[in-house]
Amino acid sequence: MNDGFNDPASSGRSKLDTKEFLRAVLGNVVLLLGLMGVERLFFGQGFYSSLVQHPFWIVVLIAAVQDGLYVGVAVAAAATLLMDWPPRPADADVTSHYIQIAVLPLQWLLAALCIGLFRQTELRKAKASAAEVGRLQKVADVLASDIVNLEAQIAREQLEKLSVDTSTNGQAELVRRVLALQESQLSDLSADFGALARICTPLPVSLLTMNAEGEFELDEADERFRKMHLEDRFDPALILSLRTSAEVIMDQTAPFEAKPEFEFVLLVGITSPDRRSLHGAVALLAASRKGAGEAADTAKFLAAVLGPVLTRIRTPKIAVTPKASERNSVRNFRRG
Repeated sequence: MNDGFNDPASSGRSKLDTKEFLRAVLGNVVLLLGLMGVERLFFGQGFYSSLVQHPFWIVVLIAAVQDGLYVGVAVAAAATLLMDWPPRPADADVTSHYIQIAVLPLQWLLAALCIGLFRQTELRKAKASAAEVGRLQKVADVLASDIVNLEAQIAREQLEKLSVDTSTNGQAELVRRVLALQESQLSDLSADFGALARICTPLPVSLLTMNAEGEFELDEADERFRKMHLEDRFDPALILSLRTSAEVIMDQTAPFEAKPEFEFVLLVGITSPDRRSLHGAVALLAASRKGAGEAADTAKFLAAVLGPVLTRIRTPKIAVTPKASERNSVRNFRRG
């Protein structure tokens, strides 16, 4: 163990905790000052001291309940400094006078200690749970990344073995197109996908991908798809269906002067291995609902081939690839 090692994450958390503490104290002090301003403006100085319960109790209790021990004690101290200290009468004993006016600040302090200790324990447990969730999320991210890489490697090895067997020209061309798509970059993704889709089905096929703004857009300028405005139909309900369902069949909603050649749209989502992120979708046009159902296997095949490609090209929203040091530390944790 390196006792002198400074963890950047721990340092960052300490700075964040300090900022949260200062922000909470400052917010409650502003409340105290606001109460003082109300007293001066509407009631006159010393009015709060004549009440049975001092209004500063509200702020002290809120601080202790919401932000824990340290903020509660700090706000109790601030309330003590800001409260009206009544002058000592000439015939009053000094000791008894200051003991009497110190009762209220001591009550604030005791309340902040009792309530704050309980709340601080809850906050500590919540932070420990959040840290554990973050650690497990890193483990899940590494596992998801490894699964994607493993699936891509297995698929490539299988395709390379198939490419050796050139018994039919159609099979060799299909394997060649799939291999080309596996190596595609963002600039030639649409062309490679179109070439593979034309071999798999005579029906119109298009690819929808998610851009940097989180919106779906067509990668291929096919007029039949453009007229349907598929990008505008990706509402949260459709995105959830694409993540959780094998395929989605929709009818066309755009107005047409004559009956269109293809009335139904088949959508198959391209998701991350854990199905939490939707990277895109394969869209296929069909003349009937039955035809769309029969073409579902083709669309699923194209989506399965595109899955590792889009995962490699586009960074997922949730499963962020960890840094090399984090990846190694998580793998070491998994190995024990």
